[in-house]
Amino acid sequence: MAERPAAQGDVPLRDGVIRWFDLFIAFFGGMFAGIVLGVIGALPAILIGLHWSGGPLDPQTLADFARTDFAVNQVLLVGSNLGLLGLVWLVAHWRFDKPITHYFAVVRWPSLGLAIVAGAGLSLLLNGGNAMLERLSWVRFEDSDVERAMVPHGPAQLLAAIAVIGVLAPFVEEFFFRGLLFSWARRQWGTWIAVLATGAIFALVHGHFLLHVGAQAWIYTIELFVAGVVLALLVARTGSLRTSFAMHAAYNVTAIAFSVLLP
Repeated sequence: MAERPAAQGDVPLRDGVIRWFDLFIAFFGGMFAGIVLGVIGALPAILIGLHWSGGPLDPQTLADFARTDFAVNQVLLVGSNLGLLGLVWLVAHWRFDKPITHYFAVVRWPSLGLAIVAGAGLSLLLNGGNAMLERLSWVRFEDSDVERAMVPHGPAQLLAAIAVIGVLAPFVEEFFFRGLLFSWARRQWGTWIAVLATGAIFALVHGHFLLHVGAQAWIYTIELFVAGVVLALLVARTGSLRTSFAMHAAYNVTAIAFSVLLP
């Protein structure tokens, strides 16, 4: 079937330009889809876990188990990321014939290697700095129940954490923040403002001011801002999300190792 010719004044759909409403559809639509998928996946996991533990099926017990169980939190994280990924890909597909090829362009292996080293190094620097601040009693870091539940215990949980937190989450976040959002912001405001703005949004969306109070919330948010800025600069320099994904994944995997070695 032949495509309808574009009328005068029509804007072609796949023109390679992200609009502001694309971002809203991708993010808020993806968050809603992620919540639905997360709940659908987590509810059976909660019921199975409570059945094996012999816990009562009252609302408070369900909420406590969902907040503190490793498997349930991983399922919720998978659901939320898949929901966001689906909408981000859909929006990108509206604007590009081959969105993955466009955003994740091939780069040289040395660039990927440098990105991995930089991600691991930045993670060691920031997490090590936090450990030093706590050791000196300058700042007291207290993990939330959800953060404690994310720490793997045993080889199986470690592999699951690397797959979800170390690979899936960075891929989805890079696709949206340094893909759709950064490309739109760069077109609107130029590279440097886009780098700072997307770094700030990336830091705030993680919601550490909701999980923590005082200096800890500020430190975590500033660290994520720094990471977001570095990731955006990397994309601006290389033109590919492969490098920012490699760096982000290395950062998260190193943070997982840090949480296991220094609980």
